[in-house]
Amino acid sequence: STTSAAEGGLRFLAESESSDSCDDKLKKCRGALDMCRDGEAANAGPSYLFVQMAQTCKLKEKTDSKGEAYYELSSKDMDDDTYIFIDRPYRTAGTVKTKQFFNDFDTTFSTETGGKPNGVITFRHRNTDNFEGPLMSVFVKAARHKDSGKYVYKLSQSKEQEETNGLKDFFREGDGKDYGVVEYEMCSIFIDSVTRDPGNEKNWDELFKRLGKNRDKM
Repeated sequence: STTSAAEGGLRFLAESESSDSCDDKLKKCRGALDMCRDGEAANAGPSYLFVQMAQTCKLKEKTDSKGEAYYELSSKDMDDDTYIFIDRPYRTAGTVKTKQFFNDFDTTFSTETGGKPNGVITFRHRNTDNFEGPLMSVFVKAARHKDSGKYVYKLSQSKEQEETNGLKDFFREGDGKDYGVVEYEMCSIFIDSVTRDPGNEKNWDELFKRLGKNRDKM
């Protein structure tokens, strides 16, 4: 692996000197490598993270044409604005229209920008008033249905996400499991970061220019 190769190279450099012990020189080499990595991360620019809210939302268990189960999170009353903040050490925030966020989803979270994002959803059960979750998942698709005004995410969990809080566990007997839909309210969605400018659309360009003027460290 890349890490193993790097470690091997560091050990070779450390053993090639004779003034300090091998372990001391290896620590110095690792420190230099960490500094290099930090510099690369800084050059990549800030990471943008996203927050969305909805008064109500539905979690649905569905079946595709191959008979395989998949899950959707949908809402007809999602907030018009998606909130954006920047990961440390930057201290700034802004908004973009939610419909624009959905329209640009595949561009924003492309292979070039690291792939589809992880997300965390918190909500309160509509019938019991109990807070449930958090639901952790990969957001693999995003769609906005213009006719109904509904926003939809297709969800898929990694093994670790499923072991922590599996999607199937949100469908209990008498709680939506019988028809594959569970309704929630006070829904909050956190979507993890993208580090590149996600596209050339006018709205995004204006947003990132505005945020870029306030990247001051505190």
